Amino acid sequence: MKENLSVRQSKKAVFGTILLLLITGFLYRAVAQCDSSDLTTEYRIDGQWLSGESGISVDSGANLMLSGLPNSVPVTITTPSGTVRNDNYGFTASANNMGRYTITSDAGCSVTLDISLSNSADTQAPTAPSGLAANNISSNAIGLSWSASSDNVGVTGYRLLTNGGNPVSLGNVTNYQVSGLAPNTVYTFAISAVDAAGNVSGNSNSVTLSTAANTTSSTNLALNRPATQSSTYSSATLGRASNAVDGNTDGVRNNGSTTHTDDDEPQKWWRVDLGEAFNISEIKIFNRTDCCGSRLNGAKVYVGTADSTDPADYTDLGITLDGSDEQPFSGLTVNGRYVMVHLVSGTGSFLSLAEVEVYGGTGGGTGPVGSSPWTTGANGIDFNAAGTATGNVGIGTGAQTNYRLAVDGTIHAREVVVDNDSWPDYVFGQHYHLPSLKEVREHIDAHGHLMNVPSEAEVRANGVHLGEMNKILLEKIEELTLYMLEQDALQKQLEEELRLLESRQ
Repeated sequence: MKENLSVRQSKKAVFGTILLLLITGFLYRAVAQCDSSDLTTEYRIDGQWLSGESGISVDSGANLMLSGLPNSVPVTITTPSGTVRNDNYGFTASANNMGRYTITSDAGCSVTLDISLSNSADTQAPTAPSGLAANNISSNAIGLSWSASSDNVGVTGYRLLTNGGNPVSLGNVTNYQVSGLAPNTVYTFAISAVDAAGNVSGNSNSVTLSTAANTTSSTNLALNRPATQSSTYSSATLGRASNAVDGNTDGVRNNGSTTHTDDDEPQKWWRVDLGEAFNISEIKIFNRTDCCGSRLNGAKVYVGTADSTDPADYTDLGITLDGSDEQPFSGLTVNGRYVMVHLVSGTGSFLSLAEVEVYGGTGGGTGPVGSSPWTTGANGIDFNAAGTATGNVGIGTGAQTNYRLAVDGTIHAREVVVDNDSWPDYVFGQHYHLPSLKEVREHIDAHGHLMNVPSEAEVRANGVHLGEMNKILLEKIEELTLYMLEQDALQKQLEEELRLLESRQ
């Protein structure tokens, strides 16, 4: 009895599926065993078959996909049967995105592949940058500048190579500050240029130089700096916090040489603000000498960058004081702005100090609290204002007292968001006084500008506050809208009156 057509087709479909699974299983085993012949003859990328050492071309779209990726990336492989696999092969570039690559499997075998750019009018690389030079060398940063490259179409950016490592993409700039470097360390830098088609120039001249060493000063960083304490006992003059940073170490209270807290606090503290973060290498603690030296027993020393009186916000240096007249602690490696002496003694005891001296360097720091108020991470750059004297930043100019960020130059941005607590919807409210046009004219004649709008002299002196100025401009637009609506109503009224007059004739 003959099978009907649908049964025969079903059997063929099952057989085909089994055959496909067998082929796919064989291919998987071949990949797992890392047979180089499979790599070269049975796989393709972006629709192009791999063929051993021979060069192939990929179109411009594929090139854009490859450019800008790290040296080793996962790729999608398509088998001749159409099965898509993600076997975590990787492209490893020996030079740049266009050139000779090695496609490598997890199992360790590889095949060389030459990739060139096709279907693109631009195959000419930019000229190599020239005149690379270093400037503004500190213990943890080096400034670089160079002369711009030229290109038949246009340079779109540059790449920084440090000690021959992987290039770091920069913008289309001719200067760059390399930060996060180690003090007293030799670095070699070079720059290359990139155009829109992904063509990469040769390297610029290289510069090899060393960062500066951390500079340790013999100056007492705490001398005459602002000092505070948890309380002041009896005489504000004889026991004030500033007595421990006045340079007098004799330790005699009646000479105005010591600090003195109250005794009714379970925890007492004294603190000095160095004004900015330093790499602190030594702290000296001087005790009272006229009596009561044992009061310092058990006190601990902390360093921190946060403006806080809580020792939990500081780094515990592991220093516990005793009743000695002078207690020096050297060999420290901590970065901070504030030095605190903290005593847990219960009530009935005092905290007294004769002098606190702090020594250190200005190199940016490598201590446990952090090397700099600037930190970099995956999400960008963060500025810790507590690690600076004012918390303000200046770019192209010094930090200014009244502004968190001061920039002397042009800011380029895709969007700027300005917070505003109010908006001129009040113009459309029932109680808003809309000035008459006569009032507007009189104000312009008297002052030379619109009501509520800053004058030219004010703008020259103080600049323009974008948030406030946008609010003022919208207020004027909404007022103009109301004037137009009034004029429209008046015009319609006149037209109606004219129509009535004409109808009576």
